[in-house]
Amino acid sequence: MSKRLCKMNHREIRSELGDIEKLVTKPNFMCLSCARSSSDKASLCKAKALTASEAIPITVLEPAKTNNQPMLVEMSPKKAKQQKKALKKAKKRDKKLHKLLKAQRKLVKKQQKLHRQLTKLEQGVTMTSSPSGEANLALH
Repeated sequence: MSKRLCKMNHREIRSELGDIEKLVTKPNFMCLSCARSSSDKASLCKAKALTASEAIPITVLEPAKTNNQPMLVEMSPKKAKQQKKALKKAKKRDKKLHKLLKAQRKLVKKQQKLHRQLTKLEQGVTMTSSPSGEANLALH
């Protein structure tokens, strides 16, 4: 196999499945670019040696304390996953709030329109009283 695993297309993978199976059965290396694993370092583009006890750190952007510039921070995969989950929940909550705000604005507009129509109707209909003391409606 001359090509790296990272660069293979699905046709090449099917044709060289036996060789690939031998490489991935007991992986010693992992590609930092695409997360593929192999027993041979040469078959990966950005290979890193794996150890059983080593957790691969994930680089995440977090806001800096001093200014608004983001800074790179190393954190464990578990913490990164929790942070990603929390960010996803926050985005979902913000989207829901935005939707409610939009609906509320729409209802306020409708209320204002109905109020204007009611005001016009009230101005068009006035109460007049006759000399006999009866109230009559008059349209203008």
